[in-house]
Amino acid sequence: MRGDLLGNTNIVGQLVVVKFGGSVLASESDYVRASVYVRELLERGFRPVVVVSAAKNTTQDILDAYSEMSASKIEEVKARHESIVRGLGGEGSNLKEALRLLEGLERTFNAYRLLSLDNGSVKDLLVSFGERVSIHLMAEALEQAGVSAVALYGRRAGIVTNERFGEATPVKECCELVKRALLGHIETGVVPVVAGFIGESISGRITTMGRGGSDFTATYIARCIQAKEVQLITNVPGIFTGDPTLFPNAKVIPTLSYDEAIELSHLGGKRFHPRTFEPLVDTSIVTRVRSLDDRIRETVIKSDEEPPPLKATVVTGSLELVTVQGTSMVGRLGTAARIMSLFSSAGVNIRAIGQTVSETSINLVVERGMSKRVLESLRELASSHYIRDFKIVEDVASAIIIGYGLRDPRMLGSLLALLKDKHVLMLVKGPLDLSITTIADSETAVAVAREFHNAVLEQIER
Repeated sequence: MRGDLLGNTNIVGQLVVVKFGGSVLASESDYVRASVYVRELLERGFRPVVVVSAAKNTTQDILDAYSEMSASKIEEVKARHESIVRGLGGEGSNLKEALRLLEGLERTFNAYRLLSLDNGSVKDLLVSFGERVSIHLMAEALEQAGVSAVALYGRRAGIVTNERFGEATPVKECCELVKRALLGHIETGVVPVVAGFIGESISGRITTMGRGGSDFTATYIARCIQAKEVQLITNVPGIFTGDPTLFPNAKVIPTLSYDEAIELSHLGGKRFHPRTFEPLVDTSIVTRVRSLDDRIRETVIKSDEEPPPLKATVVTGSLELVTVQGTSMVGRLGTAARIMSLFSSAGVNIRAIGQTVSETSINLVVERGMSKRVLESLRELASSHYIRDFKIVEDVASAIIIGYGLRDPRMLGSLLALLKDKHVLMLVKGPLDLSITTIADSETAVAVAREFHNAVLEQIER
């Protein structure tokens, strides 16, 4: 029967995955509002799978409690959720399970604190309580709205992962397991409510897939069940052309390709999991990023590239630029690898790298304060004449522009012309020619970003 369900093109065309982020799940009224939205989808003929994050601030509060060994933060989390349970009525089986899980959170945390069980498995187990409680709150809200629902997580939802705690990924056969787990419920008219962000290993240990992993859970499920679309419900009506706090005139981007969205997520344009859109590349599945407060504006993401050709501007601050130089590096094999290994060995993540064709210098961008970890090693290279010298420029930032229009030499030329009076320290072209990153002092980077953002708005408003 489950195979027949996917073989029925009419039903496949009705499948939609709806993910509610923590930003829209803060109180019992939020869960009720989300349940009404799901009921509306059913009334319009869709067959939804619901993916939920933990309630607002829950994941961060549990992480803080873990790092600080703070029992009071766990008590705050427990109290907030107990308030939601009371608001929803407190009688249903889902609410009783939510309360049981909250007691389990407290017991697990106390055991962790008593025994100092500081490892990735325990951390993932603690953090998972947020989503595991949230699915029962959502399932209860749906039941009260007249919608049959079942709360699922980990293997019960087919989400089986490896045991890379904190950054787990689905195993090879996971997609088939997801189909088996979910389609039977859908066929009988029951809405699966799946915990985002968390999975379960083959041995039954709870895992997490990294911050923002609920978005990835939603898109992964959509690919597995061949959904028509994914809806990512947030507290803003789509993805903006820039940070509204920096660009007050920022607008919602009407369309993005998956390649552009992937580049934007990697560059920090919106806090998506880096792999959010990978499952949907080269599929016909559409993703809509929208808000319950604004049913008009949204960002539609699909495989095809569509206008406008320039999409967004991103500014990343708190960076440093390390420049290593010397003619002794010319023609010496492995120089760049040796220098990068120094950074890697010191636990320093390189955000960007550039080397001149002459091989006389290498530029590396790192987070502010991290260069001090490699100072001694760089001094040793200089004293041994492996390099001539090095310098560190503190308080730099990146200004990035994203869009398929950067492949057009004329558009690229007009954007580079905006830099003619700007002191840019480094320029990097991104993968698939979808982004240009400039590195400059913070003040200059913001000025460059404003120029880039004006160019983006000009294309959107055409």
